[in-house]
Amino acid sequence: MKLSVKTPSRLHLGLIDLSGDLGRAFGSIGVGLKAPNVLISSEESDRLIVEGAQAERFKSFAERFIQAVDAKAKCSIRVKKVIPQHVGLGSGTQSALAVAYAVSKLNNLNISIEEAAVFTGRASISSVGVGVFKYGGFIVDAGHKVEVGERSKKERRSIAPIVFRHPFPQDWLFVVAIAEEKRGLSGEEEKRAFEELPTPSKEWAAEICRLTHLNLIPALIEKDIETFGKALTKIQMLTGRYFEKIQGGIFASKTAEECCKKMLEAGAKAAGQSSWGPTVYALTQGVEEARKVMKAVEPLLESAAKDRLFVAAADNKGARLRRLS
Repeated sequence: MKLSVKTPSRLHLGLIDLSGDLGRAFGSIGVGLKAPNVLISSEESDRLIVEGAQAERFKSFAERFIQAVDAKAKCSIRVKKVIPQHVGLGSGTQSALAVAYAVSKLNNLNISIEEAAVFTGRASISSVGVGVFKYGGFIVDAGHKVEVGERSKKERRSIAPIVFRHPFPQDWLFVVAIAEEKRGLSGEEEKRAFEELPTPSKEWAAEICRLTHLNLIPALIEKDIETFGKALTKIQMLTGRYFEKIQGGIFASKTAEECCKKMLEAGAKAAGQSSWGPTVYALTQGVEEARKVMKAVEPLLESAAKDRLFVAAADNKGARLRRLS
């Protein structure tokens, strides 16, 4: 048997509450994108073989998953496409789950996507990437159950529950710019950053909750892009101010900040930074508006624009598994 797995990427649009005073921490908002993608092919083998782009990284995901499920699972994996690492597009979760999904299917291991996320260490903070892999669309999770006041990034035994999922309109397009080559925080660096953050005020979290549940969610259901966009930009600014101590500003860099400014000036309905950046995005309606926003940003990226600036529609289907002849 031979299989292929193709994943979406994701934009992380904000965190809801990091105080932990109600016994839950984090809570995340995000959306799947049709591109870029992880694409792997896999087939039965008498030993574990991983070849192609980022082969060692993908092999480590496979080995961790196989060890976690205590199986003698084997397969040959070819990595054909990857999502850029540590730029805010969800590379880690999509890569790990693609490998786990392929290994599980080839070896008849009855493992759920949620279990695979835990086994591969992708359940520490956000479930947006897990939801995007499984379902696609716009995702909101409720954060993790924690000790009062706890907000550390650590290994967890379950994913944060996904409390809302909805398809994203196909004419709501994202203009995505990887603002610079510098990578966002990850691993131990990210863990330390969360530990150093100040305790947010209840008013900060309350405002994000209000914007999420009274603006973002109903506006998406009603396809009201103006209200959705205004609320999303406000959430992004509130999130950026909270992380200002770590980032040195509301955005990860001056280039990221300038990109978002130009995007809004060019008519984007929303603009913000995905996760730790350096990826920023604009929400636009229709191809013409997307092109106008792209044109406004191109001079800031100079010669790198063709590689780090693109338009993507939302992915409403999640990862695709295909049997190959």
